[in-house]
Amino acid sequence: MSYAAIFPGQGAATPGAGRPWVDHPAWQVVADAEAATGRPLARLLLEADADELSTTGASQLAVLLTSLVAWRAVAGTLDEAPVAFAGHSLGQITALIASGAVAPDDGYRLAARRADLSQLSADARPGRMVALMGTDLDTATEVCRAGRDVWIANDNAPGQI
Repeated sequence: MSYAAIFPGQGAATPGAGRPWVDHPAWQVVADAEAATGRPLARLLLEADADELSTTGASQLAVLLTSLVAWRAVAGTLDEAPVAFAGHSLGQITALIASGAVAPDDGYRLAARRADLSQLSADARPGRMVALMGTDLDTATEVCRAGRDVWIANDNAPGQI
């Protein structure tokens, strides 16, 4: 059976997501990423609380690493490779690394730079992102018109804007 590997974006970060993986050989991904970026990244997967993981800079790196650790653990058990790799937003970088299209060290550095720039942007213009569930684009547009400095950032899927 053919399948694709699909990776999430930054909204998937949860405190302690790395704890189940610490003693697994796939945890080497975190050590490799720390070496490539010169940053203490394991703490994002083990110690960061929900407030810290709500920041774009921390969330992006936590999700990337958790996804890649899980992928490495699973990939070694598969009989065949995926026919495709994809990802939502940040998950695109994860997919590029997992597929081998981008060297891991380059991907870790790219993701770290993306996280830094995203955080700079968020700090310069504070705000929040929410998902409107169960609605359509026209209704979401009307909701945005009623607010100040509110706009549609993503049309994720039918029923999620």
